[in-house]
Amino acid sequence: AVPQPAWHLLTDGLAWALAAHAALAAAAYALALARGRVTSVAALTFATETVVPALVGLLALGDRVQPRRGPLAAAAFVVTLAGCIALARRAEPGGAPEGAGTSVQEPGRAPAR
Repeated sequence: AVPQPAWHLLTDGLAWALAAHAALAAAAYALALARGRVTSVAALTFATETVVPALVGLLALGDRVQPRRGPLAAAAFVVTLAGCIALARRAEPGGAPEGAGTSVQEPGRAPAR
């Protein structure tokens, strides 16, 4: 819950930890996109964002699957992971050619020779 008055949030260590981890995650994602293949990074990110919170909820926080829905939940995990693997295997081969996308032509000007 947000403390009252709201400015007390500035003294909450958990809020600072959350902000720091959000910044670290954004930087790590940007680095992964810069160094890796976009399709692979996106596939891994989406699978992680789906599977990890669900597992934490089930294993550590006492979440439960509704009665008779266990097989459906297990199938959802398998489909998510299979989709991640399929996307990662279809990653762009090789990447862009050397120098691609590094020059920008201004409108109305002839390309440089």
